[in-house]
Amino acid sequence: MPKKRPTSQSLIALTSIVALSGCATMIHGTHQDISVKSNPADSTIVLDGKTVGTTPMKVSMSRKHPHTLMIKHPGYYIYKTEIKKSSSGAEDLGGLVGMGVDHMTGGAYNLVPSKVDATLLRKPLTGATVQNLGSQNKSGS
Repeated sequence: MPKKRPTSQSLIALTSIVALSGCATMIHGTHQDISVKSNPADSTIVLDGKTVGTTPMKVSMSRKHPHTLMIKHPGYYIYKTEIKKSSSGAEDLGGLVGMGVDHMTGGAYNLVPSKVDATLLRKPLTGATVQNLGSQNKSGS
């Protein structure tokens, strides 16, 4: 029995499946840069429990799962926000194979918010802090 040769339709179908698989992943990748700014600047950025730098900066985050972002600065309350994933809408272009690839890699999602601009709240001065400030002023006179 002779072997069947692939038809041109089969080759076109196979090529289309491979070319379109992971379409959203190819369009915008598996990571997203989130712009992080704060007032005061030079605050510490903590992403998912790990220090990643200081403000202002762009933080590259995996689109695969949500993240917890904290911004810390001495004398200020910690700012905390959740970066969530939402459907990008581009995953529908690749068919079933593409949808599977996009969901596994995170390419099917956008992270929101796409930027964080935090104003940290100053902690109230304690009695000891006020007393120390007062003694510094007296010694400097």
